[in-house]
Amino acid sequence: MVSGAVTGTCAPSSSTPGTYLVTVTGTGGGHTHSASFVSHVGDFTISVGSPVNFNSGAAGSISVSLTSTFNFAGSITLTGSSGAGLTITCPGTAVAITANATVASSCSLSSTTAATYGINVSGNGSPGTATHTVPGTVHVGNFTISASTPVNFNSGATGSSISVSLTSTF
Repeated sequence: MVSGAVTGTCAPSSSTPGTYLVTVTGTGGGHTHSASFVSHVGDFTISVGSPVNFNSGAAGSISVSLTSTFNFAGSITLTGSSGAGLTITCPGTAVAITANATVASSCSLSSTTAATYGINVSGNGSPGTATHTVPGTVHVGNFTISASTPVNFNSGATGSSISVSLTSTF
C-alpha cells in the first residue's frame, strides 16, 4: 500500500463581486472526493460629499468615502476630473483599506472662475481591477457690485445718496 499527498492549485477568478461557494472534486482509483470553500470576490463603493461650495480665489475640498464590500482589502487610487475653470487634485498616494472597512479621504479644489461645475471622482482598486466613478457638484461663488453714477451735489452741501447693488452667486 502506497500513501502520500499530492498538492494542486486552483485559481478561481471573477469580475463579479459577491460570495461564492466553490467545490473542488477529485476522482481517481474508482473514488471521488469533494471539498468546498467559500470565496469572497471583493469590491468597494465610493461616495462624495456633494455639493461643495466655496468662493472664487479660495480653496475648497470634497470629502470621499470608500467602503470595502465582500472583504475587499488593498489600496484605492483616487483621481478627479472636472471641466475647464476648476482644478481638482486627489491624494498622490493610494488609500489603504482593510476588509469591510470604511475610510475617508478628500480631494482639493481650486478655481478663480465663479460657476457651477460637474466633477467626477474615480477609484481604482488594487489588487484586482475594480474601478468605480461617482459624480459630484461644485459651486464656486463670487459677487458683483455696481453703483449708480453720476452723483451730483453742490460744494459745501450734503451729497445725495449712492445706490449700491450687490449680486451674489454664492
